[in-house]
Amino acid sequence: MNDSRKNITVSVLSRDFSFACEPDEENRVKEAAAYLDTQMRDIQKAGKILGNDRIAIMAAMNICFELFALRENAESSTTMTNRIKSLSDMIENALPNE
Repeated sequence: MNDSRKNITVSVLSRDFSFACEPDEENRVKEAAAYLDTQMRDIQKAGKILGNDRIAIMAAMNICFELFALRENAESSTTMTNRIKSLSDMIENALPNE
């Protein structure tokens, strides 16, 4: 069995972390690490939270909050799309066939 996974190293708050990933996931892992690093540095710069573990938890909470908001928007969009389709079908059925 040929394992195509490769090890990559990313830096978060000046600490290096190694991850194994598929070659086509490498950019996504690097982007995720860069995003996390930015979030953590922003929290660190604010100076209200001390300790990297607390900064990491706050960053994780912020990212989860963003994820939940995106999911909620996607669900609302899907619901709205379904409602529009339903209304369109009702209008089509109400109009006389020509």
